[in-house]
Amino acid sequence: MGTITIVDQALYRNTVTRLSREVPLAERECFAFFAVQLAKLHKRCGVERIEEILSSKFDIFQPLVTAHESLLNMTYSSCGTTTQKNMRVLVEMLRKGTVKY
Repeated sequence: MGTITIVDQALYRNTVTRLSREVPLAERECFAFFAVQLAKLHKRCGVERIEEILSSKFDIFQPLVTAHESLLNMTYSSCGTTTQKNMRVLVEMLRKGTVKY
């Protein structure tokens, strides 16, 4: 089973900009970092792996975890609930852009 990813980059950037205004000022850089890294990781491994990384059961000491994945998990975990909610909006946006065939 393959996947095709169709995500409008302009829409993604606009969504990141809009959501970053709702994020507390102290966490805006963290949110921007997360958005960029999320887009990169999405291209490489897909939404299912991202869901695993963001879950509370994710073990950063697994032998197959990359530094990139570990950073994404720590960024997500260190933010407050408002920022995490907005991060989840970005994940859902990427999920809707993935078509399985």
